[in-house]
Amino acid sequence: MRQQIAILAAVSFVLVLCPRISVARGVSVVSVALDQAVDAPRWMFDSNVKMKGGPLVSLMVEAKKALMAKNRAGCLGALQKAYSLGQSLGPWIVLNHLQCAMLKDKRGKVSAPALSAAVAKLESQSKWMLFGPAVTPLRQAYAAALLMLAEQQSKADRKAAWVTLDKLQQIRSWLSAEERASSYRWAGELAFIEQNLAAARIFAAQSEREGQRGSARPR
Repeated sequence: MRQQIAILAAVSFVLVLCPRISVARGVSVVSVALDQAVDAPRWMFDSNVKMKGGPLVSLMVEAKKALMAKNRAGCLGALQKAYSLGQSLGPWIVLNHLQCAMLKDKRGKVSAPALSAAVAKLESQSKWMLFGPAVTPLRQAYAAALLMLAEQQSKADRKAAWVTLDKLQQIRSWLSAEERASSYRWAGELAFIEQNLAAARIFAAQSEREGQRGSARPR
């Protein structure tokens, strides 16, 4: 009985930390004995463990390890090889691609080309953001990648930055108030640089309004 209560408490704790996780038909109670062994992903702790499942699984594990180690190049390299082997896992591979592309290097910088490539990969299969099991995480990662890309492009390629900001407007309903505030802020800065002061003021006001909505929302 104590083990059942502990598991229910742990599940409740996870749901509090991750409110986007949904449970379709309630929580299933599982009994676990104190001396029962529980399987764990050994590859996370043992670099010598042999992976089962073939080259695709090995590449996905390699990419995940690189992602956890914040090794952008290693992660992207493994995923490029995985694309040709795991078409059925495409949504999950491109999700990892976006996450890896958003990693910063040792100097604390992100790569605009890596972000652009990951974004383009998902946009070539935009249906994955409309239906399927990966819709929510893909939308979140896509929005985050576009925001990072807009920030990078605003420093070096303003024309491309406007295109990226337009994409963010097209998925405005997917964005949080904080993300909308960020998109308007970058638009305002671009307008200011281009000496379009009227537009800059409008974007700044929109950014402030969205920021206030985000801060006023219960957390």
